Amino acid sequence: MAEQDIVKKLWSLCDVLRDAGVNYSGYLNELVLLMFLKMVDEQIKAEILERDPLP
Repeated sequence: MAEQDIVKKLWSLCDVLRDAGVNYSGYLNELVLLMFLKMVDEQIKAEILERDPLP
């Protein structure tokens, strides 16, 4: 996925959260968490991490 596509997708998610009444700091926190979870998932699939570090 190209950087442009990722940026578009993130802004799209921001629009959804903003339309739901979530303020800037709220959707910023949500998107950071989603990106972190995605990163962990990709590292597990690539066998960089042996197991999920989250409880």
